[in-house]
Amino acid sequence: MSATTNNASADAILKPETIQKCQSPPPSVSKDAYCFDLKFPGDIFYYANKMDLFENFQIAVKLAKPVSKSELFTALQKLLFKFPLLASTVYNGEDETVKPRTIGPRSVIYFENVYEHRKESFGTNPFFDRGLLKELGARTFSFDAESGNALFKVFYFEEAQYLSLMVDHTLFDAGTVLIYVKQLIENINYVTPDEIALTDSLFKDAEKDNSKLKLFDFDRDTKSLEVRKQGCWLDFFDIAPKESSTATVLGVVKFLLGVPIIGSGLKLLVSKKAEKEMFADPSLVTFDQSKKWISRKTVGKHSGTAAYDLALINIPTETLNKVLFFCREHKTTLNTLLKFLYVMSINKVAPHVCAKKFVKVNTIVDLRRLAGDAVLYSTYLTDKAKANETKIYEGINVIFTSYYIEPLRKFSWDLIKKYKDYFHKSIQGSALAAAAYKMYTFVDGIKLINLLYGLKRQTFLLSSNLGFVHVKKYSDDNASHQNDIKDLIFMSVPGAVYGECGLTSVSTTEGGLNLFVMVSEEETKENFVAFLNTFEKSIYEVAETGKFEYSLDSEIN
Repeated sequence: MSATTNNASADAILKPETIQKCQSPPPSVSKDAYCFDLKFPGDIFYYANKMDLFENFQIAVKLAKPVSKSELFTALQKLLFKFPLLASTVYNGEDETVKPRTIGPRSVIYFENVYEHRKESFGTNPFFDRGLLKELGARTFSFDAESGNALFKVFYFEEAQYLSLMVDHTLFDAGTVLIYVKQLIENINYVTPDEIALTDSLFKDAEKDNSKLKLFDFDRDTKSLEVRKQGCWLDFFDIAPKESSTATVLGVVKFLLGVPIIGSGLKLLVSKKAEKEMFADPSLVTFDQSKKWISRKTVGKHSGTAAYDLALINIPTETLNKVLFFCREHKTTLNTLLKFLYVMSINKVAPHVCAKKFVKVNTIVDLRRLAGDAVLYSTYLTDKAKANETKIYEGINVIFTSYYIEPLRKFSWDLIKKYKDYFHKSIQGSALAAAAYKMYTFVDGIKLINLLYGLKRQTFLLSSNLGFVHVKKYSDDNASHQNDIKDLIFMSVPGAVYGECGLTSVSTTEGGLNLFVMVSEEETKENFVAFLNTFEKSIYEVAETGKFEYSLDSEIN
């Protein structure tokens, strides 16, 4: 289509009562009022994108019946009004009205620029088509606020009835995009006939004028934004519990990473046998009841990945409730607190391991099992879990995110709160780390990390993510069980790509929270028992006093 014409019909918002308002635009509002800084690690993702190292990821759903263009336009516009981050971009000094490297609203987004209706035949599942995956994986996005584009794109595969939301990784993580997808489906389910009729007329008018239809216009739509809320944590987000008539989401979600660097000279170095050796020994472990962790056990093959020591610490329900109270009081998450206590405990017993370094934290999340109760199951399951195989859905990739913790001198809730915002997400990971994990079955982990990160960057700590675990609240008359975390089966191990130390959270209906601790870093292994005792003590100290008496000498950090 040709350049857009500025006519009232194409600019109208999809609510009859708002058409008059669109004809008399609201007073001009400065974009700067809606901007906020692109903070670490978002700026890392932004420049990784600029270097074409990692382009996009998608979350797709299988629809129960076809969806029309008008239905999708209406639903998508409502989604943008609810989550304005979708209508945002990253400014890098090109626009003098906003500060460099800030996140702010786009001027305009045209529907035709963000929607593709694919009528080709890709079989029952379009994402099994290698050609399509290669094409989509190389898609890029424009940061230009005036281009009419966005940092997302919607694909509708007509024959298979798949709807996919592709996003740029700079601003979005998988947990948040999953919220967007679920809300988009709910919006589609409840589009009214009047809204469809109005949208049909807008498309007809735009076609006559050979113009594009505005999905978003900053000057026009500023007052229509429901809230200025950038993102939402999955475990505090509820979609209206209405019966879905158009589509089902859960159980058929496909997570896809766009990694355009495949085929850049990397060799296939890992066999299937070697791949299996990278995972934990599935045999049962015995618990030492006199302690709160299992007896020391070495797992792994020296020829495959580094051998590591495995232990388990149990946090009783009463202690867990106290820790959760302090987390809420200081507006942070249990997940973030545990990562800090873990690194602090390593610093106590092996202070030179991460002295004067930013510690890279890799968070592994497995979306293989994703349902309404938000419980995840790993690829490698216990026999008890395998007995209920109907809950395991294929086609959902394990995903991987990377963060950096600054050197620690003392325990600080302010520091933990600072890191909460991006610890609690399920992907928004380093572009290179995501690409590395995508390809770990094909490429030797150490060589890949050296190639992509450089020898001076240390992959250090693995940690599971609690973002998908619901904490239930009960009435005051059952205060001893005020918080109960549902079962979570989740095992990953340290390795060349994952990191040298691991922390995995496994909740239990028996009460409390089990923390699997895995260490392959040599100095920490030499002090393994002292490390476990320190880590356990730190959790109990926080529960009883709200802090951990922790400090390091200046010559260490």
